[in-house]
Amino acid sequence: MVFLQPFKKYADFSGRSDRSEYWLFVLFLSVAGLVIVGIDTLVGLSPLLQSLWLLGTSLPYMAVTWRRLHDTNHRGWWCFVPITGIVLLARASKPQENG
Repeated sequence: MVFLQPFKKYADFSGRSDRSEYWLFVLFLSVAGLVIVGIDTLVGLSPLLQSLWLLGTSLPYMAVTWRRLHDTNHRGWWCFVPITGIVLLARASKPQENG
């Protein structure tokens, strides 16, 4: 279950993550987030579960994004540049080591 790998490397900003690991994790976060919004709406706790989900998944998301950018041979700081960051995340992996 490659989409759960980022939870095992919860706050590990070193190393690399390939395209499938990153995008499957993003898909998992999106689907699970929609389910949580639905449950939150049905139960009537509107922002509570959503806020807990966001707090619990933001660090692994940032770490996997950072590692994905390393895999494209870019520095992790590119994740703070919205459009450029997404383009870099979709690129193929580079075999070189990061500087």
